[in-house]
Amino acid sequence: MVGFNRRFIPVAKELKEHGKATIIIMQKNRFHVPDYARRFVVEDFIHVVDTLRFLMGTEVKDVKVEYLRNGENIDNLIIQLIGEGCTAIGVMNRNGGATEEIIEYMTANDKYVVNNLVETTHFHNKEINVSKFGDWEPTLLKLGFYQIVDHFIECVENNKTPEPSILDSLITHEICERIVKYIDSNQ
Repeated sequence: MVGFNRRFIPVAKELKEHGKATIIIMQKNRFHVPDYARRFVVEDFIHVVDTLRFLMGTEVKDVKVEYLRNGENIDNLIIQLIGEGCTAIGVMNRNGGATEEIIEYMTANDKYVVNNLVETTHFHNKEINVSKFGDWEPTLLKLGFYQIVDHFIECVENNKTPEPSILDSLITHEICERIVKYIDSNQ
């Protein structure tokens, strides 16, 4: 559970409060760290998969995968998660010029762009509003770690099932395993 902190990041959680998304795009890019498929997907890209699943709020019906291999390593990976009324696109370039994390969340009349998990730009009716954390807010708060630990302790104290549950987390792992198998089978 602790590995999926993005579900607890305040600006990510707030996106779901703005209504059901029809399109979600998430990029989690890294500067010059291509890697072999399993580590690329299971240790890093898994956060993209889980965040997209969380934000979609619907069952993933299909997964499409594209990638760029550079010898034994993967430079970049793009997936589509297709669900009822929502398509989510995940992108990771681990051989690019930036370390960044960007989420675009599009509803019927609004678009929200979260930059590096601390700033949200809201586009509506040709107006743009920006909100962000204060400079002195603790990083562990901004990145959801306080919240995830508090949630887990509350669940233990009250004998409740944590969210995400083990079964829900397993779905994310199963999708990641499908991605790794797809990449490995298309060498």
